Order: sequence, then structure tokens, then C-alpha cells
Amino acid sequence: MRAVSDRSKFLVAGRDSYGPERNCPNPRGWYHSVANVVNTPAGLVAVYRLSDSHSAVCTHIMLAYSRDGGRSWFGHRSISHRNVWEHHSVWVAPQLSRLRDGRLVIICDLGRRAPGEDWPRLAFWQRPERGMANYLFWSEDDGRSWKGPVKCDDVGGEPGYIVELGDGTLVYTRTEPAEADSFENPPPPGHRIYHRNVAT
Repeated sequence: MRAVSDRSKFLVAGRDSYGPERNCPNPRGWYHSVANVVNTPAGLVAVYRLSDSHSAVCTHIMLAYSRDGGRSWFGHRSISHRNVWEHHSVWVAPQLSRLRDGRLVIICDLGRRAPGEDWPRLAFWQRPERGMANYLFWSEDDGRSWKGPVKCDDVGGEPGYIVELGDGTLVYTRTEPAEADSFENPPPPGHRIYHRNVAT
């Protein structure tokens, strides 16, 4: 594998990417995660999660744009915001793909979390009573405008990128819990669960 040179690396978002109107409830500042980029005829489009921390109580699905191959980024904006106080939910892991017809699609899992509730292990977050699910956002103009969210399952589970198969079928993977009886190291009671990747 070939290493990427320092001059080819780029920073999509940092602490100077937002104005004072985007207040963070964490005094240490914003936490950036799950960044990914696609190339379009109009330039690069990036999506990332902006949150107050890894175990977030306030989240945004953010977009940014580059016209110079990633050397500079502009237009940082939120296309969806969820927090535990108003929505009793948070966005977890947005993934961005570009389809053959040029459409862009973001898939992201939404985890239900009320004020005071924990940031659970994924297997517990996916229990029906917690209501985790995956949602889609669509753009037909190189990421300038977006429609959604549209719910696409009742599982969630840190979805992978949406992939378009040869016949046009759209597929993604998600992580799902499964009960098991054999473990190398016995787990605590109630934790007899492993995770499997499932294509949907």
C-alpha cells in the first residue's frame, strides 16, 4: 500500500469552520467524526458528523464543499440536527455515496436517547424499545440541495456506504446483534451477544 504524502492530505473541518451562531454545549468545543468525500462534476462534497463529544447529546449531519481538490473547504452547513433535549435522539454515523446517475445519497443511523440516558452498546441500542433506524438523504444537484430524511429500516447499526450493483440495486451493510452460546471468554449475564455484518 502506498502512503499518502503530506501535501496530498487535507482538512475538511476544524474549529474555525463555523461562526459564533453554532454554539456547542461542550466548553471544550466541537467533535468531528465520520468524514467522507465524493467527487462530483461541481467539485468535492464532504459529509461528517459534528457533535459535542463521541457519546453525543447534540449532533449535526454536516456538508462542506471544495473546488480545488480539497485544499480549501467552504459552505459548512447542517442538513439535519438532532439532540437529546428536543428530539430524544442523535445522529450516529453518516456515510456518503455517489451513484452512476450522479445522485448523491447519505445513509445515517439515528439512535434514540433521552436526557439522562446512556450511550449504550450497539446491541442494546438496537433493541426495538430504543427505536434505532437508518435514514436516507438524497441530492440530485451535486449536493447543493437535499431531501430527507427518509427511514429505510428499523435496525440502524452504523451503516456502510451505499453501493450500486450492476443491475442498479442499491446495497448497504449494517451491524446487527445476534445471540450466541459459545464464547472464548464468558461474557457477563445478559451480554451473550456478538455482532454480524448484514447486507441489505
